[in-house]
Amino acid sequence: MAEAPAEVGFWPGLLVGFSLDLPSLISEWGFGGIRNSAPISLLAGAVESGFLSRIASFMQNRALKARVDRLIGGDYRPEDLTHIFLALRSSSYGRESIRELGDFVAHRAERTKGIATQRVRDFYTLFPTYLWTAGKQIQGHDLPDDHIDFLNAAYRMFGPKTINEKTGINANRSKRMLENIVANIKRLPNGKLAITYTPNNDEQRLLNFLANRTVWVPAFDDEILVDEFRAVLEKNRLTSPADTDKVIATKGLLSAFALSSMHQAHLIEKTVNAYIECGTWEGNLIAMSTMSLPDIPVPTLFPIFKTKAQAIDWCVPSLIGKSPHINWECAIELTAQVKLAPLSGETPFTENPTIIDDGKNIALAGF
Repeated sequence: MAEAPAEVGFWPGLLVGFSLDLPSLISEWGFGGIRNSAPISLLAGAVESGFLSRIASFMQNRALKARVDRLIGGDYRPEDLTHIFLALRSSSYGRESIRELGDFVAHRAERTKGIATQRVRDFYTLFPTYLWTAGKQIQGHDLPDDHIDFLNAAYRMFGPKTINEKTGINANRSKRMLENIVANIKRLPNGKLAITYTPNNDEQRLLNFLANRTVWVPAFDDEILVDEFRAVLEKNRLTSPADTDKVIATKGLLSAFALSSMHQAHLIEKTVNAYIECGTWEGNLIAMSTMSLPDIPVPTLFPIFKTKAQAIDWCVPSLIGKSPHINWECAIELTAQVKLAPLSGETPFTENPTIIDDGKNIALAGF
């Protein structure tokens, strides 16, 4: 009885199998096709098992780790951030700001999803209705036609934490209460939209809170961005908790990079057309959406990404003005000197100190 061949591991087997001289290699490959021999089978198995893709992934991760090390070491290069955020798009572990910024880096021409687009959608839903509900007790028997969308948008805008702080209703209860209210909003025979039961005191307090607050919340801010950046880097084993302070130190750079990636992006949501215009607010970097709303005669600006990064630290002088709010009218870039700068010879902005919330020039929400 023939003795069974000794088993060898994958790596030794692959190496032994391919220790071929030239005549043997020609014999293995042949001239009419690949022969199903042991070495060739090993190679096929390696490909089928994803071995080669794992090798490629390992090499990419090593390169990414080198870029991250360079970044947290204080050697700031815009191209490193581009590579890092593109790579983290698919491994953001649910951190929305990281996925969002990676998506802006990948394609900002037209965005149809993401937290920035969702915030624009919510603002578009909320603002006109707030004009109708502001200062009023919500009457459950006569609601606006879009009130279900309005309630859901308002809940997302504030978030469970703020709702808890302002109403005393905790996150789980407020979510369940809203779901119950929405499930019981029906169209009556008289054509009116109504809540088909009498809300209790807590439910009425929640309804009144959602309908009477006009404090707008951006999609994210620099604190959220840097904290989620730290968490995602650790989750992907690109940094460790010992690197936390070094990662936090990149907050200003992340803010400037975010503006360079988001500026002039087009956000599309059904009938809503909004554009992101970056600039400064009271000396700090900011990204805002600008859109036209029904029955509002002037364009409306709404904050998408707010920061505490000072323009004087992250912009060339031509992007800094004296007005409390400046939106840049030119294309911008983050230069090798890690400064935001005009991309071309366009006029960066028009100085207009009268751009305030007076309803005459432009509507500013959230300030």
